[in-house]
Amino acid sequence: MQKADDFHCLLSAPRQVKSGAPLALHFKLVNTSKQQRSVLIWHTPLEGWWSRFLRVTREGEEIRYRGPMAKRVDPQRAEYRRLAPGKSAAATLDLTAVYDLRQPGIYQVQYIGGLFDVAPSGAKIPRPLSQHKPAKLLCPDLEIEVTP
Repeated sequence: MQKADDFHCLLSAPRQVKSGAPLALHFKLVNTSKQQRSVLIWHTPLEGWWSRFLRVTREGEEIRYRGPMAKRVDPQRAEYRRLAPGKSAAATLDLTAVYDLRQPGIYQVQYIGGLFDVAPSGAKIPRPLSQHKPAKLLCPDLEIEVTP
């Protein structure tokens, strides 16, 4: 798996939230290359909660992902996002929809997903699973305090 050097990833969320309140997680993927790229959105926030792409811990203990897990077949064209140079795609998800963050404390949120398929400009998409070119995506970790 290659590193996604052509992309910059940003994760953000409030630094502090009350227990039981929604927690908006913002994700932004920026094409930093000089060419257009098509990205399969599987296992990213751009797809929504259809897989586990985060690792959430509190005091070193992992919080279980409680969301759906999609079974995959060859992707459809609509599951790709085409990004021109310098352009981005973004999504906001409620972290509490799939992680139990009611216990007060400090939570660490780490992005563990990658890009399942990155297609260069001019490549035919969608591509079958056997032709995917995955890339590791590095995003900054977050620390969030949940208060009583």
